[in-house]
Amino acid sequence: MLARPFAGRAQSTGPVRRIAWLSPSVETATVTQQGAALVRESLRKAGYEEGKNLVIEFRFAEGQLDRLPALANELVRLKPEVIVAYTNDAIAAARRATRSIPIVMAFGTEPVEAGFIESFARPGGNVTGTVWASSEYMGKVFEFVKEVAPSTKWLAFLANPTVAATSGPGYATAVNRAASTFGIAFLPFDVARADDVAAALDRIAASGADALFVATDPITVAKFGEIAAFALKRKLVTIGTAPQFANPGGLLYCGPDVPELITRTISYVDRILRGARPADLPVEMPTHFFVTINLRTARALGITIPQSLLLRADEVIQ
Repeated sequence: MLARPFAGRAQSTGPVRRIAWLSPSVETATVTQQGAALVRESLRKAGYEEGKNLVIEFRFAEGQLDRLPALANELVRLKPEVIVAYTNDAIAAARRATRSIPIVMAFGTEPVEAGFIESFARPGGNVTGTVWASSEYMGKVFEFVKEVAPSTKWLAFLANPTVAATSGPGYATAVNRAASTFGIAFLPFDVARADDVAAALDRIAASGADALFVATDPITVAKFGEIAAFALKRKLVTIGTAPQFANPGGLLYCGPDVPELITRTISYVDRILRGARPADLPVEMPTHFFVTINLRTARALGITIPQSLLLRADEVIQ
């Protein structure tokens, strides 16, 4: 129901609606531009179009998280009807800036633990929306890991702790909880700068890990080739949550369907503009997961991927 098309549900002849979008991202980055295009397309399908019945106030922190509070306050002064906050850093900044304007989470992480909502079913305040990562979602990732490599016992977690949404403490907690339910020990390795990666890989090599989970952030994305080559040399099973992870040699990518999640995020904007209260709109987790398997890497590792898993994969790299 929540993902159904919205075309025709709002009319361009109605009042002009004003929404805000707050993000820590770099505005000119390709992935940011692609995301903005998906947002506009989802809004158009919901019946809202810039230049007709919609104004969108975009604000990007350009990767400088300390800019988010000022940008959030700036948006609040513009009095939008809804603020869409992308990832935890932006959500936290928006929530500090206002407790009255509805805030829609886009790609949140562990929102109860972060203090954004009271519960998934009853958020209770001015925040609701979609979740990118949680213990439940990570559990699905580790189901795939155990199917691919059932003997996995020690998991190295390579992440940038300063990027809250995709690498930080909340995300790490979700990965750790999920891994522990599958009997996998969690070994964190931090990379806050590009220069940290080589030393972190050396420590992983000495740790006895038999699998490597690569969290997504600009540093690790730029080093995927180096990380994949290291993992192949050390015979480590590799898991990533960026769509491009498997291409340079990562074994397994498993992550939410981004277009679907954006569509569902925009459905919250639509319902709030129609009078719904954030406190009454249950928070949603991803329902569809995109899976990519690199068979070349599997063969190099001496792993046979079960046919049942290959049939469930959205993409197989031969």
